Amino acid sequence: MDPPVASMHSDSIPLTDRWLNRFLLCVALLMVGAALYRLQMVVAWQLATPFDIIFESPNLATIQAIRGGANVYDSTFFNAHPFIFTLYTPLYHMICASLPDSATNPFFTGRLVALTFMSAAALGALWVSTLRNWTTILLWMAPFLLLHPVVSNLAFLKNDGTALFFSILAILAVSRTGRQEPIAERSRQSGRTWGVPLAAFFCVLAFASKQVYLSATAACFVYLFFNERRQAYRFVLYGLVFGGIGAAAAQLMWGNGFWWCVFRAPSLPPDATQFRSQWELMLWQPTFLLLLVCSLVSAGEYFWQHKIRQWVANPFLLYLLFAGSVLLLTVGKPGSSTNYFIEPSLAAVFWLISASPTSRLGNAGKLVTAGLCAVATVCEVSMAKPFEFTYADPAAIERRAALHHTLLKEAGSLVSKTELRVLNLASASVFFDWPGESAINDPYLYTLLWTKGALKPDSMIRELGGQSYDLVVLRSHTSVQSGDGQDPVSQIMKALCNSYSLAAKGDYLQYWTRIEQTEKR
Repeated sequence: MDPPVASMHSDSIPLTDRWLNRFLLCVALLMVGAALYRLQMVVAWQLATPFDIIFESPNLATIQAIRGGANVYDSTFFNAHPFIFTLYTPLYHMICASLPDSATNPFFTGRLVALTFMSAAALGALWVSTLRNWTTILLWMAPFLLLHPVVSNLAFLKNDGTALFFSILAILAVSRTGRQEPIAERSRQSGRTWGVPLAAFFCVLAFASKQVYLSATAACFVYLFFNERRQAYRFVLYGLVFGGIGAAAAQLMWGNGFWWCVFRAPSLPPDATQFRSQWELMLWQPTFLLLLVCSLVSAGEYFWQHKIRQWVANPFLLYLLFAGSVLLLTVGKPGSSTNYFIEPSLAAVFWLISASPTSRLGNAGKLVTAGLCAVATVCEVSMAKPFEFTYADPAAIERRAALHHTLLKEAGSLVSKTELRVLNLASASVFFDWPGESAINDPYLYTLLWTKGALKPDSMIRELGGQSYDLVVLRSHTSVQSGDGQDPVSQIMKALCNSYSLAAKGDYLQYWTRIEQTEKR
């Protein structure tokens, strides 16, 4: 929301203010330049890496399965060979599957799509305010672009950027319906009436990209409900229409398995240790601390200055509040990561940009803001090591390449085949490291689903009993015992020991081959 501002020519601005603005703009440009230098370096590293950086394989397996025409939400697919589980709504995966694949780097297309959507989402900051104060925009964007999850996830095979992009489009579309003109006047203006249906459409697309991205939907509805109730009803109506069409299409294409995979399977209870560990990774980053503290202070100032009725007058503040709430509710779940902080951090940037014109701090506030942003940027750039903000720095790539060749060599020494059939009980990151066909795209997730009783182990036990795989791989430190335990994982380990035996153990993986094959060796 932009306040009514009288039009002023630059000649009417005091000379000291003009020089101050120029100085602050130079500071902001230097900060953004430092952030962009880091980003382009990491993007180049990650786009060129021809193997899994870290936990990208589950999404790539889904993309390749969709490209091959499989129903990835059918139990005959995810609860039988090849045991590829898709935990998310599929829009990002479908976009990637529709694009040409790289012959030398299967991860390239998915990373490029993620880069495109995440970059476009960040550029949404240019449309937060019609005033478009470049200094303010750049000052707040620099800390965001230096956040470690932003840097590492910019060119990363993951669906968050796509969902974030559509969420940003939704909140921007709704913000355009709330300018100062009366509704009757706005309805005569070309394109203004499309804001509400577009917002509803983008909210549905955000959900179709990743089901946890509901913050923009909630913010749009609450903002419209308290400011333009008739538009809120239109928003709900269009949302029901677009969502209903999407739900019907999902049911026709994927059946009941879609609803089970997307809604029931991820419903695991939060873990306090996981919650704490993710916050610890973020709170020591100076740029995140800056955004967190400044968002809280500016929100407090806004609440103090305005009556309760006006608290819902800014859609970007509502977006920040809902995104923060979703973060608190979800970041503690098993398997979460710091990528959960990206949406609330960008929402904080949008809020700070929108709040700047109404701040009563004046030039002193501008100097303090620039000083804080500059200090946080300098601390981040000077203190952070490459391995802290990317998993694909040259040293890590070299280690990962060495691991890839080691795994190929170790497997080749045990099975004399050019195309292997591998059961991956080790790690999601090594799913594509062997030629041929691998099963279980996310061992950690499958272990959780078996342990919690969401999936029965019968199919896996049958595959092991039938000796369907040339190799079964586990982490080297994993203890495999053929006991009489009745829990699902114990039953699977018992089936493994009955049909396979340990053939070799390396530094990273242990390899099990069929019993008769091991005896021949």
